[in-house]
Amino acid sequence: MSNFGIGIGSFMDGFQRGANSYSQIQDARQQRKIRDQQFKMQEQELADQQQYREISEQAVNEAKQARQADIGKSIYRGSPDSPAGPVVPDYKVGNKSFANEADAQAEAEKSVGGFMDYYMKTAVPKLQEHWLATGQPEKAQIMGQWMEQEDVKKGMKAWAGAVRAFQVGDREAFKTNLMAAYNQSGYYDDGYEAIGIKDIEKDGNLLGYAITFKGPDGKEFTQEFDGDDVGKMGLYALAPDKVLEYGLEQVQAGQEARAKMAEKKMDFDADIAKETHKSNLRTQEEQAKQQMNGGSDKVREARAIAEELRSLGYDDDFIRQSMPVALGVERRGQSAADRLSETLEGLRKNDTTFKFSKLPPDEQVRQAQAVIEAQDRALRKQQQPAPSPGAQQPRPNVQSGGGIPIYDRSTGQTIYR
Repeated sequence: MSNFGIGIGSFMDGFQRGANSYSQIQDARQQRKIRDQQFKMQEQELADQQQYREISEQAVNEAKQARQADIGKSIYRGSPDSPAGPVVPDYKVGNKSFANEADAQAEAEKSVGGFMDYYMKTAVPKLQEHWLATGQPEKAQIMGQWMEQEDVKKGMKAWAGAVRAFQVGDREAFKTNLMAAYNQSGYYDDGYEAIGIKDIEKDGNLLGYAITFKGPDGKEFTQEFDGDDVGKMGLYALAPDKVLEYGLEQVQAGQEARAKMAEKKMDFDADIAKETHKSNLRTQEEQAKQQMNGGSDKVREARAIAEELRSLGYDDDFIRQSMPVALGVERRGQSAADRLSETLEGLRKNDTTFKFSKLPPDEQVRQAQAVIEAQDRALRKQQQPAPSPGAQQPRPNVQSGGGIPIYDRSTGQTIYR
């Protein structure tokens, strides 16, 4: 029997090891399938992005080529025979005749329509088809609606003018239209403004452009671009599809940032509430004391800080935003630098309206210091001993002049001589 028991135990042990091995093999196979699917998705995403880049970059060239082809087709060049010999060829565009090719070219350009018309006909349908095929129908729908907005039309018109000017080598028109497209409100809103653009030349040759920008903080800076860089920015970076893509990314980033800040604010407020609750529950004596004094320490402290901030000229919106920070920053045992750093961090976390985050750094520091000052002033007032009932208030010892203090028996007061 003992041998039989040993055999059964060995069998079960082996069976268990086999089952475990089989499970591990199945898990490994499943993991491999998941990795293969992830790799395929990544490869498809990269392929889709590459296809989009190619469509976007080819869109401008295809629109220009289609327009130039129609311009060429619309010009009729004739050389009528003459007994007197060769004559100057005549040119016709529709029913109009011209003695030189330049005038005929200008008329043909008017008759076929502008560059933007061709971009709408050749590029936009391909971009919308790409987005639909890659599971992004919202972009295909939004693009049509977005391009109907008046501000967007102005931006696209300026961009088309820059493309045309770059094509024919008209520097001034290129610079004017490029800045107009970049600065058009409702088109390419990145928070910066192009306020000047100058040629960079050497020995009469154009090397590039120096563009001066003004940032959200009002500070100006100049960045140099070579000719190819500016051309790419004008032809591609400010193209309608690129601008739309940039705008959608900014909207998504803003939504994610607001969601994260709201989540952090909830966590921050929850932490403050927990700490306040712990403080209020420390002893029954403290609770009774708080009730007798008309409210909790945190409530009184919040009211005092709010009064101090109002006295410093801050509105209720700022007070509501800064209150969790003012109540949450520990004052004791911290250096001034650490306290300022913690206050700044708290104000940024609690900035759901983005007003504080958009301020220049020096203004952020000034407001953080105001919160600290309000904390300290409120604390000093709370620490002053309250006068006992019926006690006479001490008279301030005001010395109006110099001299030796002498007690005047007739008046019962101290005078100085």
